[in-house]
Amino acid sequence: MNPFALCGLLIGVACLAMAAWVYLSNPLRRTNRFWAIFCVAVAIWGLGGLAVGLSRTYDQALLSWRLAYVGVIFIPTLFHHFVVMFLDLRQQKTLVCAYLTSVFFEGLNATGVLIPAVAKIFPDIYYLHPPTKLYTLFVLYFVFMTVYSHVKLYQFLQSSKDSKRRTQVRWFFIALAIAYSGGITCYLPVYGIKLYPYGNFTVPLYPVIMGYAIIRHQ
Repeated sequence: MNPFALCGLLIGVACLAMAAWVYLSNPLRRTNRFWAIFCVAVAIWGLGGLAVGLSRTYDQALLSWRLAYVGVIFIPTLFHHFVVMFLDLRQQKTLVCAYLTSVFFEGLNATGVLIPAVAKIFPDIYYLHPPTKLYTLFVLYFVFMTVYSHVKLYQFLQSSKDSKRRTQVRWFFIALAIAYSGGITCYLPVYGIKLYPYGNFTVPLYPVIMGYAIIRHQ
């Protein structure tokens, strides 16, 4: 098992465990349900990465990447939706646009337009390459929504007077910032930057940090 596959396995197991724990702790609470759904989306990416890492043929790898992106495409949208609920924001129009965007890219993924090919950039992985213009559009959407959601968290930290709430948001901000900062490096090889995606190993850290925060700060 190569490092990319191992990381995918860790992400899948950690995120599914977090999803089950948060959902079962209070299934009637909306934020719990949405956090669980978000974790499942990340887990799909992780298990898809496991399949990519274990693929031995071009066709297996191409199919694995497309399956992994079933989860990836909804990650920025679900993340933003959770932030909106967590901070009690009014972002209905933004949410509608975000979900429609994700559905649009899911359609492109299902038809093979989003990821038409892979290439053996690394000796042990058939990586997503070369990128199409539509794929680049998705990357820009992913980055924009991720940054926008973190800005909202940061603004809350700067303006809130509730010390307990600020502590909760601070831990949430730290956990996701660490995960995203490493996970987003997975896009670099797509664009010809041959940096092995070891940064993906930061993604399994967020369930651990969030688990501590949930126990320590509710």
